[in-house]
Amino acid sequence: MADIQEVTLKVKGMMCGGCENTVQNAVMEVEGVQSVKASHADGTATVVYDAEQTDPMFITMAINGTHYEVVEE
Repeated sequence: MADIQEVTLKVKGMMCGGCENTVQNAVMEVEGVQSVKASHADGTATVVYDAEQTDPMFITMAINGTHYEVVEE
């Protein structure tokens, strides 16, 4: 049975829609991620994921593997 959760991460460095796409594509590669919505205007990425398959640490690592960085709020 899936344990669906949502997390919103603060992402530094996004400036445009292309930046959002880069972050979203990286996060969607993480197993267990259901959806992601990045916003350069808000500087956030909101991710819906199955907690039985992944956790925010792996999502953060995926974002940090791009040109962008998850920062503490």
